Amino acid sequence: MFHPDASCGSARQDLGKELVESQPAANVGRLGDKGVDCHQRNRRCLSSVLAAATTLVLAGCTATPASELHVSFERVASVADSFSCAQFDVLQDDVEFYDTMRGFNCVYDNDATLLFRVYEQNTSVQQVLPGWTSTLSETNQILVGMNWFAVGSPELLDELSAHLQVSPQRFTDYEADPAPLTESEEVISACSAFTASEVRDVVVFALPARPEADRTYPGISAQVASAAESLENSGTTVASFEADVSALGPAFKDFCSTWEANRP
Repeated sequence: MFHPDASCGSARQDLGKELVESQPAANVGRLGDKGVDCHQRNRRCLSSVLAAATTLVLAGCTATPASELHVSFERVASVADSFSCAQFDVLQDDVEFYDTMRGFNCVYDNDATLLFRVYEQNTSVQQVLPGWTSTLSETNQILVGMNWFAVGSPELLDELSAHLQVSPQRFTDYEADPAPLTESEEVISACSAFTASEVRDVVVFALPARPEADRTYPGISAQVASAAESLENSGTTVASFEADVSALGPAFKDFCSTWEANRP
């Protein structure tokens, strides 16, 4: 279900009503549907017009549709800085998908969340979204951009929309339209996800490494051992694992790309 903000027409009506009530009767004129009389070029009138224009812009009347906005990796940091999270985790890659990703998880004290993901390829968003749609609800909605998406509370998604200057087109359900992955993309995604899962077993669940994993991906046990040692030495915990392991995404995908290129 699509949850738009107030339409431009209703925004103008609410704005007009507000201005009518705040102006003397003699000054009432036209601005959109209702508004102020600007024949008297006084400072109060100019201020009202500027306030009206600002309100209409913030209401989304001139905002870019989210689906038309491309977000660069360099912009992710400034987006993150606009939120005051109680818990904040930077994600440097998606270890379960072939494409490069940047993002963050933001959690507030009241448990409101905002999960922001930006991919290098525009096609990637529609390809990963099927794995997210089951989490959506009235309190956990989604905003979908050209190469990015965000999942979280309606209020935080609206704040994100304002920061990105896009219309707050939130959804409580979303049907993705993914392009099929190539065989190579499927193999690299599955291999990287498998590697991350093996590392999680060692680091988070303290399970012994499985040498037999080499039968599936020859050489992966050494990759897992190296990654697990790196994370354990850096003090990775259950809570920080997702963020910490994301830094190893490029190494996992390099290994998997090499394996995929040389497999029989």
